[in-house]
Amino acid sequence: MHRFLLTFGLGVATLAWCSSSAGADTRGAASTDESGADAIASTSVSHGQSAGTREDCTYELVPTTDDNPVYDVDGSVITVDGTGNWYEKTCGTTFVGTFYISPANPLDLLAEARSRINLPLPQPSLSPNGEQIVNLTTWMWIEPTDMADQSATAAVPGLAVTVTAVPESAFWTMGDGTIVTCTGSGTPFDPSQPSASQQSDCSHAYERSSINEPGHAFAASVVTRWRLSWTVAGAGEGGDLGTIDRTTTFLVPVAEVQTVNVNPRGAP
Repeated sequence: MHRFLLTFGLGVATLAWCSSSAGADTRGAASTDESGADAIASTSVSHGQSAGTREDCTYELVPTTDDNPVYDVDGSVITVDGTGNWYEKTCGTTFVGTFYISPANPLDLLAEARSRINLPLPQPSLSPNGEQIVNLTTWMWIEPTDMADQSATAAVPGLAVTVTAVPESAFWTMGDGTIVTCTGSGTPFDPSQPSASQQSDCSHAYERSSINEPGHAFAASVVTRWRLSWTVAGAGEGGDLGTIDRTTTFLVPVAEVQTVNVNPRGAP
């Protein structure tokens, strides 16, 4: 039995039969959540800028004294604990504001490090390619790099905050009412090897065809869920930031193959 890879064309999902084992490139092709991880992490939510659109931010030390205080928006003088410094934050050419950053108050560095995390969209691949077959096991996988640990650090002299994103699982919504949870990226099918010698750790068997579905295909999706945490170098601070999901949707046509028994000529 040959298995084939699901591939996508630009802008719309297209199905092509091939024997290559290369992963499907869905970046900018399949429908996605169109959001990066440039946001406050919260359970099962992803907001913010698309990957690659943010500008780097820098911090410039601002000397302050009692004769040159820093004021809050209500006009009151901002009090500090004496362990940190004031910094003017600029992103690209845009002045963002003045922030007090200390080991006890690293929140702006936390927000900056979190915004630098660039979580990839999952790129789904299926085998067989093209139409799936009722009761034939479908292999699912995404690129291993789509579930590799990510980290980013924001720092000022003497203080650094690191945010780390670790993939927890991939959820495949198959469009037929089934959700398959896979702890890893899945195992690609290798067409150069015998089918009997391979095994999938992320699969699904459709029990009905998609003939009655809109467009004669199941609307499927794959979600990668990431757990975010943060640490402060040398300060013993940090903690959990919740989860962020990245989602890619795609279409899966499923056909039903009928078996017909034909008696040999002359057989009773």
